[in-house]
Amino acid sequence: AFWSAYPKRVDKGHAKKAWLAAVRKVGDSAPILIGAQSFAVTCQGTDPKFIANPATWLNGERWTDEQVKPPRDPDAWMQR
Repeated sequence: AFWSAYPKRVDKGHAKKAWLAAVRKVGDSAPILIGAQSFAVTCQGTDPKFIANPATWLNGERWTDEQVKPPRDPDAWMQR
């Protein structure tokens, strides 16, 4: 489920190890899956080279990040 939800599918072996460690640490896969789905939404339209590899995302406990998508207008982003 994580693999299909995550927006970048590379380095599956390391991602699997990181997934198992993350689930063991959290004790539940649900928050990680929800975080991955939310992250995927924020990544829509982003060049894949700027999207973290899944193992990096998992090892960094990025499912706990606040998901903020910058506006499409770069000038609006700079005014924040």
